[in-house]
Amino acid sequence: MSSGPREGVHEKAALGFTRSVDAYDRGRPDYSESAIRYILGLLSDDSQRIVDLGAGTGKFTRFLVEATHTNSEIEIIAIEPLDAMRAKLREKLPAVQAVSGTAERLPVESASVDLLTVAQAYHWFDSEKAILEIERVLRPGGRLVLIWNLRDEHRPDAQWVGELSKILDRHESGVPRYKSMKWREAIDRQTKLKPTDYRSFPYVHGGGIDVMQDRVASISFIASLDDNMRATVLSEAREIFLGALESDGMVRMPYLTHVYVFTKT
Repeated sequence: MSSGPREGVHEKAALGFTRSVDAYDRGRPDYSESAIRYILGLLSDDSQRIVDLGAGTGKFTRFLVEATHTNSEIEIIAIEPLDAMRAKLREKLPAVQAVSGTAERLPVESASVDLLTVAQAYHWFDSEKAILEIERVLRPGGRLVLIWNLRDEHRPDAQWVGELSKILDRHESGVPRYKSMKWREAIDRQTKLKPTDYRSFPYVHGGGIDVMQDRVASISFIASLDDNMRATVLSEAREIFLGALESDGMVRMPYLTHVYVFTKT
């Protein structure tokens, strides 16, 4: 097994996420329960194969496993290109079939997938190539579901979230991000996957200072900074979190879980 990422993985993603596997697993938020129920409700009675693409450490895969564990007919495949993240996923979810692969070259047979989920990852893909591969592997009527947790920077009772984003945004260095919406362009140009729904769900991620620090440390472009600069960013973030600390020792960061659904015709 190689020790690095598969060909085609963005350099910042490969470096940042490989460096921050444990922080990613500890600090990244889960997903709105309402969003999970909605996504799982998209499964039809005859669904047999689910692919979780860009599965990382299995943060989203876990919900798929928990929701379908009583149905032996459903197969879940987790695809993750980074060895370190895939190893963590296997450690947490040993029963899941976790394979190496990229969105641009999916290790899955054509017309064999009923539901393909991508949580927090699609913006990293070469969308022109990825969307053709996703079209290839989905069955007619199969669904592509794209999920992102985004910090809710506009809540008047949590203005500190916007201040945190200002600190982080100084270091993004032009890496692909959801908010650019460039990921959407190639999807809108193709004809076989039709947008069939979009919803957003509020979610609050709670944790102590250390958990929130891990959340920041797991951001790819922060994790890939040199040691001194990364320490400076984490120190600045810590001051923000200390100001947001509640009486029970928790920081509660508001998110919106964005869910996009596309259906193959």
